[in-house]
Amino acid sequence: MALNIGADETERMLTWYSDSESAGEVQLAHAEDVAGDVFPANPIASFEAVREASSVEGFASFKATVTGLEADTEYAYRVGGGDGWSKSYEFKTAGFGGSFSFLAAGDPQIGSSGNAGSDTAGWTATLEKAMDCFPTQAS
Repeated sequence: MALNIGADETERMLTWYSDSESAGEVQLAHAEDVAGDVFPANPIASFEAVREASSVEGFASFKATVTGLEADTEYAYRVGGGDGWSKSYEFKTAGFGGSFSFLAAGDPQIGSSGNAGSDTAGWTATLEKAMDCFPTQAS
């Protein structure tokens, strides 16, 4: 599962793979309303996912956009549907309207060279260099 930024501060996009045949959705709650991994019976919002075929045999790709997020708020979310739900995860929105900066990194494909240890070491060195060059974004 991947949580990504949306079109603006009020959105997040989620993508996940599942072997479920059911329609997918994302449920959203305030983090304080989730006890352990027990999600509230009435989440604050639910967002339908688009189900697409994937290159992974037996699995489908699901994509959903969460909208209407508020500034400085901690949220919990889970994905799933009629076949069951994932565990819950959390994120926090920042204040809206100010300037910001960030470092963006893609999928390092660790292991695709055939040497996961070397790939990991290279990726670690890359991230350390990025944090050295841009220390204010590393927090």
